[in-house]
Amino acid sequence: MVKHRIDRSKLTFSQAEGIDTLPQPAALGELTGMARNLLWEFIHRSLESSISTTRTRFGDIHRLRDPWLTILYNYHIIYLSEPRDEFVNEFSLHSSKIKKLLLNGEYNRVFDFLQFVLRQRFPPEHFREYFRDTITRILKEHTAYTIIDDGPSIFSIALPEQRESIEEAFQSLALGPFEAARNHLCKSAEHINRGDFAGSIRESIHAVESVARRLNADAATSLTPTLDALSSKITIHSAFKRGIENFYGYTSDESGIRHAGIEKDTDVDMEDAVFMVGACASFASFLVNKARKAGLLNST
Repeated sequence: MVKHRIDRSKLTFSQAEGIDTLPQPAALGELTGMARNLLWEFIHRSLESSISTTRTRFGDIHRLRDPWLTILYNYHIIYLSEPRDEFVNEFSLHSSKIKKLLLNGEYNRVFDFLQFVLRQRFPPEHFREYFRDTITRILKEHTAYTIIDDGPSIFSIALPEQRESIEEAFQSLALGPFEAARNHLCKSAEHINRGDFAGSIRESIHAVESVARRLNADAATSLTPTLDALSSKITIHSAFKRGIENFYGYTSDESGIRHAGIEKDTDVDMEDAVFMVGACASFASFLVNKARKAGLLNST
């Protein structure tokens, strides 16, 4: 039996020697203590770099300057829906609130904050790039989430291998008239982060429907016309084609989750939603790449 080598550089001495348990893979819906600490350490340093100090006879006053001043002002007004006249530009106040959120807040609220900052357009490009690169690295190494270009948005990843397939899917959908499909996939991820798993699955399936309709107007209720058009110009194994049709038929059944009137007792959880967003992203990408190869995109 072949034994897998353990990368000791990523373990403590006690873990490598079997004294302490090995670190477990990051789980969906979870932010580990390590991830929270790294996020706080990075953002705290970034906040400190934006301090503007005013000396007075009563002592120094530490305020924030841009980009964090405008970011947090917008967060106060837009996300928190707080009155503008109640915004206080005081470093210690904001630092304390953000620390509490990052270290103790619900994971989805943490992601709401991070995503809000990621989507701010006014800061200098070097700030946006550095902020995004650092948050992406922390999420990639310590959570089951990643960041995609659209939005940017924080995206749930069930398996490490899924990260690459989803990124490739978004790249495929970027080339052509498939903005609606990309938007559906982004909404699917946002529904997952809010705990609306049924809504997420509906958005994932709508992404596939959107691509199918762009490729063939007759695909309003079935994928068969699109698959037939593809298979007439490029080889698609019949068993694979039937599998796709059966899978889509199951999700699109009249009483199925595709419809807004989903039954309340339908058993849908986070794992189902994350699987579907990954499957539908890959499926949409498959249709687009096959269509492009078959020359069906020339008229779209």
